[in-house]
Amino acid sequence: MYQIKESNSELVTQHYLGMTYENRPVYYLKISQPSDKVKKIIWMDCGIHAREWISPAFCQWFVKEILQNYKTDPKIKSFLQNLDIYILPVLNIDGYIYSWTTERLWRKSRSPHVNGTCFGTDLNRNFNGSWCSKFQVEAAEKAAVALKGKHGTNFTVGPSSLVLYKTSGSSRDWAHMIGIPFSYTFELRDKGAYGFILPPDQILPTCEETTTAVMTIIEYVNQKDAVGAGETWSCHSFSGM
Repeated sequence: MYQIKESNSELVTQHYLGMTYENRPVYYLKISQPSDKVKKIIWMDCGIHAREWISPAFCQWFVKEILQNYKTDPKIKSFLQNLDIYILPVLNIDGYIYSWTTERLWRKSRSPHVNGTCFGTDLNRNFNGSWCSKFQVEAAEKAAVALKGKHGTNFTVGPSSLVLYKTSGSSRDWAHMIGIPFSYTFELRDKGAYGFILPPDQILPTCEETTTAVMTIIEYVNQKDAVGAGETWSCHSFSGM
């Protein structure tokens, strides 16, 4: 992250968020074109579940795509005039490292409970939020179509309680509850054969197609904001098939 900030200092700043239970610093990146106006924000975090390695890989790829192309891509140039992007590449750092060093399928954090005999909290089930009640699918459907056009992957779009299963305390629902428009979760590949052990040859196409989908949503939000449309509230999941 430091290297990214140093080599793109005209656009990128690095910010300290806090320390993990195992005393690892948590940083996020802000991608922003200098401007005097107050801009809206895109927040993206990856790696809340430790074993889902493709998620942090995608976040890094997305940052690379923005920084490599913002000078020549008119769509990126346009939304950076109106939006700032905040990216936290690995939210659950302790769990992520543990999944590399000790237990590949570890999901939770590494904070202890019950006198240190039980470890970990499912971070995406402990936000103060409940299930969604308003559905807005236009941006999500556009993103799914764009995603399929990249590598032919079909994504199901809809409320997570219907597309996946009912949960409570997710970061997406919490974001929706406090009034953040367009709150989404992307459930990335595998397509079912390998589970969380994604084959290396699927990493690049996953990053490419997901970037296409995310860019579509950002462009949609930017256009809606540009024409002064009313706020649209979303709380949806994308599930690959």
